[in-house]
Parts: sequence; C-alpha cells; structure tokens
Amino acid sequence: MALSDILKKIEDEAAKKSAFMKQVADDEIKKIEDETNEKAEARKAEIEVKIETQSASVIEKSKTLASMEGRSQTLRQKREIIDQTYAEVEKELNGLSDHDYVSLVTTMFKHVAKTAEKGNLTVPADRRKLTEQALEKANVDFHIKEEAHDFKGGFVLTSGKLEINLSFPYLIQKIVRPKTELEVSKLLFS
Repeated sequence: MALSDILKKIEDEAAKKSAFMKQVADDEIKKIEDETNEKAEARKAEIEVKIETQSASVIEKSKTLASMEGRSQTLRQKREIIDQTYAEVEKELNGLSDHDYVSLVTTMFKHVAKTAEKGNLTVPADRRKLTEQALEKANVDFHIKEEAHDFKGGFVLTSGKLEINLSFPYLIQKIVRPKTELEVSKLLFS
C-alpha cells in the first residue's frame, strides 16, 4: 500500500469521522433548538395566560370602579336633591306672611318659655317688629338684645349659660333634618 493510499484512507476516515461529528453536532443543535422552542412556546403560553388573567382582573376592577363611581354620583345627586328640598323648606319659612310668621314665632316663644323663663334674644334685623308682636302675644319675659343679618327667621335665646338656637337655618339643619331625612329620602326616591 502506497503512501498516497494510506493518506487517502486516513483522509476518508477523517472525512467520515468529521461527517459523523458534524451529524452528531447538528443533531445536538437540533435537539437544543427543539427544547428551546418548546420552552419558549410553553413560556409564551404561560405569559399569554398570565396576561389574559391580569387583563380580566383589570377589566373587572375597572367595571367595579365604574359601578362604584356611578353609585357615588347617584348618591351625590340624591344628596343635592335632599339639600335642595331642605333649602326650599327654609325658603318657605323665610317667605311666611307677616301674620303666619308672628303666629309661628309666638308658638316657639311659648314652647321655649317652658325651658327658660327669661332671656335675651338675637333676632333677624328685618323682622324685629314682627318678633316684638310675637313677644307681646306670647306674654313671655324675653327681650331683644341684638339684631342679626346672618339669618332671616326665628331667634336665638340666651338665658344665663343656656343658649337656645331656634333660627330657621339651625332648626332645619340641626333639628328637623336629622329627624326627617330618612323619611324625606324614602318619599323622594321610592
């Protein structure tokens, strides 16, 4: 066997081994690519499920917030209507005829006289004369001490350390409204 034949045989053997090694490397690369693709697809599916779940959660939260905002807005509107209703009541009281005003304040004086026998009054500046008429009719020992411009009807009685606020705004907001608001709400919105 000649040297050229031996070299040819070695080259053929090296080519076969090289081809085999290349095939093994290609198979390994293919295997790694397949595993990587499988992992990537699994991760992609996992991410898609996560995104879908999070999107559904965000949508549900948005719906809940929108619903809450809607209810809140409805409650605000109802509160405004109730506020307007009590403002109308106060407006009606402030718009009483002179005769009706004197009659109402006379009744209020008689009622307050059961708690305080005498005292000083703060009255609306524009209703001093009507208040004096009510004092005469009620026959109570109250005296007008000062006139106020911050309310239009009723009075504030001071007797010693006792202060009784029966101004119309106070009556409506602090006495009448707390006792009637639930019933008014039912009447307005049922």
